[in-house]
Amino acid sequence: MTSTQSLRIVVTGLIAQHPALGGVAWDYLQYPAGLLRLGHDVYYFEDSGEWPYTLDGGASGQDWVAHDPTATVTHLSKAMEIPSIHGGTESPTASERRSSDRRTLC
Repeated sequence: MTSTQSLRIVVTGLIAQHPALGGVAWDYLQYPAGLLRLGHDVYYFEDSGEWPYTLDGGASGQDWVAHDPTATVTHLSKAMEIPSIHGGTESPTASERRSSDRRTLC
């Protein structure tokens, strides 16, 4: 059975939760990347209900919660701009991502 209908699919993951562990990003990105290449309208959603954590215990050595999410949000943003995820050799520009006919991961 062959279908040409595109589906709208939401994929969840923990990419931002674990910014220092590169394998985690690829573990979660392989699914939206593959679905996007199959022609589906894919969205990535991340909400673990937990604050991102630090791998070094923070300034005190005992604070494992990253109270400033800047690093994790930056990591997620960069992961979503990886060219191979968008099926090409270049990342889409901001205007291409906003275009109504552009399939996007985020």
